[in-house]
Amino acid sequence: MKSNIIIPQRKYTLRERFVVNLLNQSIKAHARVHSKRKPWGIKTEELVNYPPQSMGKMLGEFLQKEKLQPIDKLERHDVFHILLDYDTDLKQEAGLYFFLFGNGKKSLFAIGTVLFSAMMFPEHWHYLYKQYKRGQAAYPIIKLKFNELLFDNYNDLKSVVFRQPIENLQLLNKILKY
Repeated sequence: MKSNIIIPQRKYTLRERFVVNLLNQSIKAHARVHSKRKPWGIKTEELVNYPPQSMGKMLGEFLQKEKLQPIDKLERHDVFHILLDYDTDLKQEAGLYFFLFGNGKKSLFAIGTVLFSAMMFPEHWHYLYKQYKRGQAAYPIIKLKFNELLFDNYNDLKSVVFRQPIENLQLLNKILKY
């Protein structure tokens, strides 16, 4: 399994190959910036054995399907993919960052990715703006400790993020303490 890239290699245009290469290079720098984060220390093979319907299990299945391993200190990014329903193609990867920006993620990396994506993919501006608005409407997820939510019900977590009613008071209390 590939462990040093976020975006799997597919057939891309020259412009897309440039973007993929740049993103893959930026991952290492991004991990260095977050050197104080504690890695989750978990592999795809472990995640797929989590309880059915848990976020950990769903994350493991996603990573397995994409032939990826979690990248130390950047594991949250993969959770964003499954929780927010974004695939790993370039358009949806950019959409994910527009969602996060709309949701309150104002890091230098997020801002840079949003600006770069807007410049590189002007044909997707309408889609990207919709993702920004979608992020604004969602529950703020930036401060959630996803490593502490891996055993929780995936569908309940999605319901919280997208402000749908749930009956899982234990999960609501857990999330509210962040």
